[in-house]
Amino acid sequence: MLETLLLINRGGKGFLRGNLPAEAQYAPIYGIVADDLNGDGIKDLVLAGNQSWARIKLGRFRANHGLVLMGDKKLNYSTLTQAASGLNVRADTRDLLMLGNSRTLVFANNDAPVMAYRLR
Repeated sequence: MLETLLLINRGGKGFLRGNLPAEAQYAPIYGIVADDLNGDGIKDLVLAGNQSWARIKLGRFRANHGLVLMGDKKLNYSTLTQAASGLNVRADTRDLLMLGNSRTLVFANNDAPVMAYRLR
């Protein structure tokens, strides 16, 4: 079964695996930003994706409207609600980046305009 998960490279000691919540599995992920969003010193994740052009048998994979996952010291992640995050990206995102120190997320979308969200 395919799964979106977190792998942390520990150099010559291999990788450390972190599992992501069910919400991270609902649609393909094409863009990830890792940053400390709430100032607690722990990296949080913003995920973006979707795929509208899937085969007819499978249907569309469009359940990711910009997903924010808040991390803890044990590599556990909890989902921030869409209302709390303020993200509403309904396009097929193909890349996601944070613009330097501006705290602005930029979503590069397929067949749709680029979208930007400034974090509070």
